[in-house]
Amino acid sequence: MRCRSSSRRPASVTMRIPLPQRGTRSRCGGRRPGARNVIDWELVEKMWPDPMRVAISIREGRLNSVTLLRWLGSHSRKSEIYKAFREVGRSVRTVALLRFLADPALRRRITAGGASAPD
Repeated sequence: MRCRSSSRRPASVTMRIPLPQRGTRSRCGGRRPGARNVIDWELVEKMWPDPMRVAISIREGRLNSVTLLRWLGSHSRKSEIYKAFREVGRSVRTVALLRFLADPALRRRITAGGASAPD
């Protein structure tokens, strides 16, 4: 059974995507038992100062992004900062996907760009 929206939005309306509040459940029954595709917002909130420090260090040139990726790849995946970066990345990817789905003009631009690429 799928969750269906009770109202249709016109394609020209910009959608605002609210962040979920702790302890809330969706209209579709919330989190399924064993669901892995749920962003751990509590971890992101707890670890937020560390990824921000890393981002500022990259912006100011004190840390090379290649060095960061090498460090994250070689250290344990159980590291809290690794998990925080993973969760932030999942949230960014989700927002990008939702924007793609909500914006027909963006979809046309992206699909037209892929179709016109040379073989």
